[in-house]
Amino acid sequence: MAFIPGTLIFECDKDIGPTFFDELDAHGGLVGAHFSWTTNTIEFFEDTPQEVIDGVLEVYEAHDPTKPAQTEQP
Repeated sequence: MAFIPGTLIFECDKDIGPTFFDELDAHGGLVGAHFSWTTNTIEFFEDTPQEVIDGVLEVYEAHDPTKPAQTEQP
């Protein structure tokens, strides 16, 4: 996994699964903070603060893409 040279696009070595949003949210302050993702890339914007980049990559490193999303019980 690494950034594509000359870009702010991070190529993932594992897919991003359904719990990634919740993991970012639990980390605090990352959701909606100048980045987006697909199943195999994370793209940061030019104005993304370094602490956000570091936090997102930290969450990604710990992320288990095979973990199923939690469903709320009625």
